Amino acid sequence: MIFQNAKARTTVKFLAAFLLAFISTAPTRAAELSGAYDLTLVLAVDCSGSVSGDEFRLQTGGIAAALRDPEIIAAALSGPQGRIAVNLMLWGDPDYQKFSTGWFEINSPQAAESFANRVQQYDLRMGGGTGLGIAVAYGVSLLETSGAITDRKVIDVSGDGVESYEIRQPKFLLKDAQRLRAAAGVVVNGLAISNEDPALESYYREKVAAGPGSFVMSVSRYEDFAEAMRNKLLREIRPLSAALE
Repeated sequence: MIFQNAKARTTVKFLAAFLLAFISTAPTRAAELSGAYDLTLVLAVDCSGSVSGDEFRLQTGGIAAALRDPEIIAAALSGPQGRIAVNLMLWGDPDYQKFSTGWFEINSPQAAESFANRVQQYDLRMGGGTGLGIAVAYGVSLLETSGAITDRKVIDVSGDGVESYEIRQPKFLLKDAQRLRAAAGVVVNGLAISNEDPALESYYREKVAAGPGSFVMSVSRYEDFAEAMRNKLLREIRPLSAALE
């Protein structure tokens, strides 16, 4: 995806660096990305106050299980570059710091296992409100500062609620984050966990998912998260040519 002009590129790069410095802790960089990748993917996991410890572990456990799946690994290695890069990011209240695992390069079954172990061991929760806008904006900042060269930049947002801070006007509402996302050429997909809100899938389709080929999946309970995440990752990771077959 190509920016329309140099001014747009400069603006997005500046905002990305600003966001990364302002709302994050220093991430643990498991890999310094350089060169070409078939996909850079941010897995944005809901850690707001509506998510219990058990529900959080169902999310991270489901992601780890998917990353160990032979079909997922084969998909990650099947593109022209033979590698993708993945970063787990935790989001919650817009006024709280964000945390991430740092970038992991998936270029072998062993690398996939290493990232799966890191995800499964992550036990940090933030609480507070549901800051979807700042989560998307932070995901864009991680992608834009990754060092990777790729045409496929994706944020995979999973959560169980709608933006809860429209009255307080946080740093970035979803509408603001979507402008940043569009300028950076990033696609956002959603996994709506509608255990508390049956209309959440519609909200994710209207407000969260965006960009060419974006999509939303939905589950009615956290216990179904793992299977949905596996299917979602297959759809996101597979090369575009394979997806069209």
